[in-house]
Amino acid sequence: MQTRRAVGDDCLKDDDCLSGICSQLRCAAAPPTIDAQVVAEAAAGPSSDAAPDEASPEDASQGESNPDGASAEDANPGGESAGD
Repeated sequence: MQTRRAVGDDCLKDDDCLSGICSQLRCAAAPPTIDAQVVAEAAAGPSSDAAPDEASPEDASQGESNPDGASAEDANPGGESAGD
C-alpha cells in the first residue's frame, strides 16, 4: 500500500503527494488561487466614486478670472496696465 506524502517530502510524480504537486522531486504546496473579480477590479482602475486628486480643467480656467466673473481683459478694456 502506497501512502501520499506531505509537503517537503521526496516524490517522483504528482500522485505521490497529498497536494498533488511534485516539483523538483519534492512535494510542493499548491499555488495561491487568484480571484478573477479582484483582478478585474484592479485592472479597471479606481472606482468612479473616489474623489479626484487634481482639479478639473474647468476649475483651472476659472483661476484666470476676477472674483466677479469678469476676465482680466474685461476689467481693463483699454488694454493699459494699472501701473501706467
